[in-house]
Amino acid sequence: MKHLLLRQLQHQKGSSLLYILAFILIFVITPLAMVFLQSSQQQVESDISFYGRGSYDLLVRPLGIESKLEKKRGIVPENYIGFGEGGISIDQWKEIKGRPDIEIAAPVASLGYSTGLKSNIGFPLPDKSTRYIAQFQTSDGVKSYPVSEKYVCTMLETAGTIPLPFKMFYKKFESVQSYSLTNYCDGEAIQFPLPATYHLLVGIDPAEEENLTGIVFDGIEEDNPKTGFAAMNQSAFKDSKLIPVLESKEGTVSLELNAAIDQLDIGPEDTKVYRDRLGLVDKYREGYEQRFLFDNLSGTKEYSELLAELTELPAVASKNFTVDMGPRLNPFNQNEAIMVDEQGKMSTLIAGDGYAQDIDLTYSSQYYRAGQPKYEEENGKLVIKKLGEENGLPVYREVQKVGLTLEEAAAQNQPVWIIDPIGEFDTGDRKEILAASPLGIYKQAPVTFKDDKGKIKTVKATTIPGSFVAPAASGVTNIASAALIKGEKPIDAIRVKVAGIDGYTKEATAKIEKIASEIEAMGLQVSIVAGASPQRLDVEVEGLGKVTESWTTLGASGSIVSQWNITNIILAIAFSLVAITYVYNRVIFWQVTKENELRTLVFLGWNKKFIKKLLRSEMILLTVIAWAVSLAGIIGFQILQDIPVSIYIWHVGMMLVALLFLWFIVGINVNGLSKNKKLNRKKNHFRSRFLVLKNISFYFNFIRSPFTQLIFVSGLSSYVYLSLTETVQQTNITILGEYVNLQSSSWHFLLIISAYLLAVFTLGESLSSLFTARQQEIGIFRSIGWKTRHIFSLYIREIALWSACSIFIGNLLCVFLFTTLFDMNSSMWFVTLVSALCFFILVLLAASINIVILLKKNLGDTLQLRRKRAFEKGASLPANMTK
Repeated sequence: MKHLLLRQLQHQKGSSLLYILAFILIFVITPLAMVFLQSSQQQVESDISFYGRGSYDLLVRPLGIESKLEKKRGIVPENYIGFGEGGISIDQWKEIKGRPDIEIAAPVASLGYSTGLKSNIGFPLPDKSTRYIAQFQTSDGVKSYPVSEKYVCTMLETAGTIPLPFKMFYKKFESVQSYSLTNYCDGEAIQFPLPATYHLLVGIDPAEEENLTGIVFDGIEEDNPKTGFAAMNQSAFKDSKLIPVLESKEGTVSLELNAAIDQLDIGPEDTKVYRDRLGLVDKYREGYEQRFLFDNLSGTKEYSELLAELTELPAVASKNFTVDMGPRLNPFNQNEAIMVDEQGKMSTLIAGDGYAQDIDLTYSSQYYRAGQPKYEEENGKLVIKKLGEENGLPVYREVQKVGLTLEEAAAQNQPVWIIDPIGEFDTGDRKEILAASPLGIYKQAPVTFKDDKGKIKTVKATTIPGSFVAPAASGVTNIASAALIKGEKPIDAIRVKVAGIDGYTKEATAKIEKIASEIEAMGLQVSIVAGASPQRLDVEVEGLGKVTESWTTLGASGSIVSQWNITNIILAIAFSLVAITYVYNRVIFWQVTKENELRTLVFLGWNKKFIKKLLRSEMILLTVIAWAVSLAGIIGFQILQDIPVSIYIWHVGMMLVALLFLWFIVGINVNGLSKNKKLNRKKNHFRSRFLVLKNISFYFNFIRSPFTQLIFVSGLSSYVYLSLTETVQQTNITILGEYVNLQSSSWHFLLIISAYLLAVFTLGESLSSLFTARQQEIGIFRSIGWKTRHIFSLYIREIALWSACSIFIGNLLCVFLFTTLFDMNSSMWFVTLVSALCFFILVLLAASINIVILLKKNLGDTLQLRRKRAFEKGASLPANMTK
């Protein structure tokens, strides 16, 4: 038996070698693919478990607060609390906080947009007559908009002298200025009032907020709050309440100064001419000389005409500059006045010699509520349209003014609350996070804009509350103060962190969902934030252009896990089918090559059990050799790539399955041959006048193996690329998805390469078995004068026809499967067409090489047979037989 088996293998060494190579490929690639797909899925779930939770788990809000986009897409802006109207009471919050399964319950109450202490800026006095033009403007990072009138202050060298005893009253300059600059710009100082700027203020619970964020909020505790400058003015207002405010060190004010300093050709004599024209005279009264100044006529027609004339007067020399005031301004506590020199550099204004700091609380008791931006969908794009303009600034949200100024409250004898800045809090540096927790009220991803030159600019909120950008909170106060302003239900949202959870696992998810349903029973809306992740969305803003915003995708983690799970399972099944199909096709090939030999053994009376034993021994020996060689490759991969040891389980399992399958198939085929069944012919074949179609029909039993294999391989190759591309594209919309996808290597494409190699092996073996069965046909073709190229043309056309059909069917199945799991898109058709075409070319190339080799071999065998017969007859060989 052993000697017979060895002779069999030696006689069929080419076929045996190909068999071993193919099974080595299967035994190496299949376990690697399965372990990789399994590890890939475990990596996804591990990343989700570790990174997917975020800073809290549940977002509790009043009922009916969901926007259309949240309902439709499951997305919310990074900070949408800036336009909350309340709806959750303090008692409801305390009930949630008191649950033993809740670790943190941090409330947030939006108090709208407020301003604090308002101040001023100054310019140093000039040497000669000079005109100062100043206008404040705010910027959204792309465009600038004026937020004040154009102030004009002209300093004129004074005319005449004053008696020496009274020189203390002497002023070097007299001023002609805009009416609103009264008490700001005179002969002793050049000053301009800063415009009121408005910033988001929110109410929090200091203790819960510190537990959630790690930020310390000392000074605004409800029981013992600190007081600031506003406390000194509280007694002037009936029943007023102080609102202690901590402002963020990161809070910025988008304010710029656009200034022009023009030196004028005006001397003292010219100033006297202007004074005489307006009828200004010096009078002596009670022992000293009194000078009537230009602003004594402020508001008159003559004064306005002079101001207009001086404003348009050509300058001898000019300096124009724009100063970004933001670095020196605070949202609520502007505790310093600013001096700006002629080069636009800022410093602290020192009081004295006519200069003073203006501290204005007038607007600190008035705030604005701003609604949500109106996002609309047009042709699949998000669009924000302007609702109008406010003093030239675009407004994208509905704005409502609430409260009274201090002047109005005093006039109406009304109670009022006053913002009292008492300190700062530090939010630290912002870090990109994989898991999103909406209501990022302190640090936010920037909104960006790309200009025509490709430069990326950061878009920011303007100083008015109607901007489409939802800014971070510039100040915080306590929940009790929020109730003073908003009433009994001041809270807009509660961020809940569930106790006893270390990661975002299935068990944690179940616990979170249970608590969510119980809180919902309180009549509140609960969104599960655990597993959410940021994503970037392009939004078309009317009047500005396309910007990119950061939004939060709720349920992102679950979608990522589910998407990769489906993709990996389908890829594993598809490749398994390719491998199984190859093994089956290999048995069919073996069946064809062994048919005559087995029939001879049956005819000679060999026992069926002995035949089975011989053939099974041959198949098992080749399979074990392939498995042993592949084991060395598996060990190498496992050591070099740190592959899990579970690959050996797959490897041994693959061998056992292969041996059982081969044992079973050999038995079936031996039984069939012993009953004298024909396995490689069809009695009834397709009738056609075309030779190619006749041949395909007649030899279909030989063709069906590669035909089936090409269906699976062509479909797999297209589906792997499409599914991976679509999975990455769908999960890449979030930051967490991008991270997870980066952890997945390109080993998925190893499946395609392996499937291609198996297809080439199958094609080669099938063509070999087909040519074995068509030896007589080839001989007939040669005997009637067909040349090699004629036979090649016939066979390649046959292969082109049936391989094209199989590739078409495979890609059709690919499209069907893809559209079942994903949305149809134009790129799907392009990828499928290109993949099918490339694979078809590869098949024709491999087939051409095989046909040429087999035809040469056939021709060589024919010539050798002719030489042998001629030699036996003693005849000399023709010359052409020696070529």
